[in-house]
Amino acid sequence: RRIGFRYRPVWGWDRRLNSAGGLALWVIAYTVVGQIGYIVTTRVAAAADPGSVTIYSNAWLLLQVPYGVLGVSLLTALMPRMSRAAAEGRTADLIADLSLGARLSAVALIPVSAALTIFGTAVGVALFGYGAAADGESPVRLGAALAVSAFGLLPYALTLLQLRVFYALTDSRTPTLLQTLTVGVKVPLLLACPLLFPPEQVVLGLTAANSMSFVVGAIAGQLVLRRRLGQLRSRAVLGTITRTTIASVIAGALAYTAVALVVGGSPMEWSTPTTGWAVLIIGGVVFALALLPSLWLLRTPEIDPLWRRLRRRPTP
Repeated sequence: RRIGFRYRPVWGWDRRLNSAGGLALWVIAYTVVGQIGYIVTTRVAAAADPGSVTIYSNAWLLLQVPYGVLGVSLLTALMPRMSRAAAEGRTADLIADLSLGARLSAVALIPVSAALTIFGTAVGVALFGYGAAADGESPVRLGAALAVSAFGLLPYALTLLQLRVFYALTDSRTPTLLQTLTVGVKVPLLLACPLLFPPEQVVLGLTAANSMSFVVGAIAGQLVLRRRLGQLRSRAVLGTITRTTIASVIAGALAYTAVALVVGGSPMEWSTPTTGWAVLIIGGVVFALALLPSLWLLRTPEIDPLWRRLRRRPTP
């Protein structure tokens, strides 16, 4: 009251509630469509092998960890900027932030995908091997499921980045339609898994099908945004993806070679938690040491801030 504020209720209907209500309904529909895909996944997994549901769930949760640490942090920084640019009609700035988010996501997540593809079995055994059955089959299958689905990590991050762009444009209808397309692609792939794989390997097909649906969703989202906003600097994004993939393959090959020399080269040899942790430590150190020089040699501009920070000398 001292600053002059007086609370007076305003009765009646605010027209802005119409817009908010419409957005909320489409978001609810988005969630419902996603649940359809999840229900089909769990039904197929349970019919093939009772343990497959747990393996699928744990593999999916593990795959989301790097996105939760890296991708969410990136979106948290970019979302206010994209929303402000969209509200003020600065399409060029919105496109710039979208391109930046896609390129930084590629640099952060493609190496993680490569490492999980190579050492996914070791991750499963190291984290879930304690107290498992004597044959260690479930941790090994969990790691294999993580490995075969790792390629979907970046497309998953890109779909959620695109989702924020649509929301910044106050459009929740298009993301729901894209979600419908994604689930529409995933469900037939899920249903085909029991026909293509033996029961104990159906879960591998399910995780791969889930990741493949994100690839389709990311491509479709990019095409829709290009039609709405214009050129999206896709060439720069593809260049970053290509350079980071090459660097990750080089680092992965060196890391796998180091592990093969010290521990053993076959994932089936990584069947105990102790061995799994040894593989992760040795492979992780070599992978990290090889990745940054490879990115630098390939002239990946997105890591320039890191190099500047590393070269910075403390002032006296």
